[in-house]
Amino acid sequence: MEIIKIGDDALKIMLDAEEALTYGLDSEDIYGDDEETLKIFQKIFDVAKEKIGLEFGSGRVLVQMYQSKDGGCEIFISRLEVGSTYKDRVIPVENKRSKGAISPSLYRFENLENLLSVSARMENIGYMGRSSVYHDSKKGEYYLVLDDIYPKELKYAFIAEYAKQMKSGAIAYIKEHCECICRKNGVKILSKLL
Repeated sequence: MEIIKIGDDALKIMLDAEEALTYGLDSEDIYGDDEETLKIFQKIFDVAKEKIGLEFGSGRVLVQMYQSKDGGCEIFISRLEVGSTYKDRVIPVENKRSKGAISPSLYRFENLENLLSVSARMENIGYMGRSSVYHDSKKGEYYLVLDDIYPKELKYAFIAEYAKQMKSGAIAYIKEHCECICRKNGVKILSKLL
């Protein structure tokens, strides 16, 4: 584990693939807001506190996690205290979230053919990120979760031709009520079926 202190209110923690596996950060289930996720990050915070002495206390924090291609991850932890100053600048309420933060993107497909077409195109342009696929057998719809793309990036604009983008908050519902077809590498796996 490598820890870099970024000012008085932020940390960058880098874990290799083995460390990510040890902490349980190799699973897509980590993106939930459940008690287990909280425990995992608390363990990491405790190690960081031991190594560099930075303590976040009982205040709110923003945790951003980005998967690495090698199976590891980078975690950015920032203290969020609305109205407090950070380097002589007041942090207003509406700017609590980092502009660079990218939450998972969720797309709903009405049929398998469209999902396969998108997967093949994404594979052709070299998409290497994490992707999961779910199926709602009652509605006959498919859902694609992409963890590390910025939807407004032009090279991914074509997805809108095949699917409807949904709010990422719906991911928890989909994980609970739909069948998971591909837990990891959904784009790569499905691209081979077209």
